[in-house]
Amino acid sequence: MLKILDRYILKRCFGTLFYMLLLLSSIIVVFDVSQKIDDFIQNNASLYVILFEYYANFLPSLLNLLLPLFIFVSVIFFTSKMANQSEFIAILNSGAGISRILRPYMIFATICTLFSIYLYNQVIPDNQKKRWKFENQYISPNRSNVSRNIHRQIAPGVYVYMESFLYSDSMAYRFSMDKMVNKKLVARLTAQRIQWNKAKKKWTLDSYVLRRLNENGDKIEAGLSMDTALIFNPKDFIVDEHLVEQLDYKQLNNYIKKEQMRGADTIVWYQLEKYQRFSTPFSSFILTIIGFCVSFRKSREGMGSQILIGLSLSFSYILLMRFTGEFAKNDLVPVWLAVWIPNILYSFIAVWLLIKAKK
Repeated sequence: MLKILDRYILKRCFGTLFYMLLLLSSIIVVFDVSQKIDDFIQNNASLYVILFEYYANFLPSLLNLLLPLFIFVSVIFFTSKMANQSEFIAILNSGAGISRILRPYMIFATICTLFSIYLYNQVIPDNQKKRWKFENQYISPNRSNVSRNIHRQIAPGVYVYMESFLYSDSMAYRFSMDKMVNKKLVARLTAQRIQWNKAKKKWTLDSYVLRRLNENGDKIEAGLSMDTALIFNPKDFIVDEHLVEQLDYKQLNNYIKKEQMRGADTIVWYQLEKYQRFSTPFSSFILTIIGFCVSFRKSREGMGSQILIGLSLSFSYILLMRFTGEFAKNDLVPVWLAVWIPNILYSFIAVWLLIKAKK
């Protein structure tokens, strides 16, 4: 059962956070519209489409990403205000300890963390699909249609190379596919051009050469054109740099396994996204405790100094998150550890501040 103190502090927590997010949303929309208004007009985007297909899907992902930071600032803001009004002195004099006062803060952090995890893994992926569909239609309709120098493992022991691949036509130039058995080349297929035939669901190979290598000698087959089924389709080569944002947790896990099998060199980016979907929301607990400990005592310098200290800690936390990500990209530490290092380090800071506050 929530007591009067719990309800009072929770009301202040959620009220302050709501107004901060509302203010931030308004500022983001104003600046974003000023930058993209020409694209909206040029590509005939209606007001309804802009509001409900773009900003309704763009804002949740951005606000959720910044949620721990604004939880932190909200906690410092209203806690400092309560401290300067001597409310905590009255609460402590009533017999309640620091741990009792901190309880509604932890309830607040728990609700925010669980809601953020749900958004990251269920709601935002679908929002991102709609957002990027809008951007491709109304903001960047002339985005590049070509990928170059594609190297991909598409199955165990099967490697593909394409000099260039056109998304719109599902066509590739200077194609080669090697099959390896026990690290030995057993077959190679090359073609000057291949194109996907939607009706037949096969690839058309132009100027192809198929070479099979064995102990009795090489067997070579060549021709001007051939329709054949290969173990991949055009979707396997369409590079979407925002694809990882559009996958829910189950889809992301399956995609990582698939890319690991293919030997993709961008696998670390997908793993970082996977672990950050949990580590970032969890930071709400740590930042809530730090924010409370920094601001619950009345300061002679006033609320401004407490907010300044809090912002310094929060920005150093964000900087550390970006810095440790580079460790994973350079194979210095496991990806999961790189993502959780900031939370681990700042957990010690939070515990130390809490012990100090109780004294």
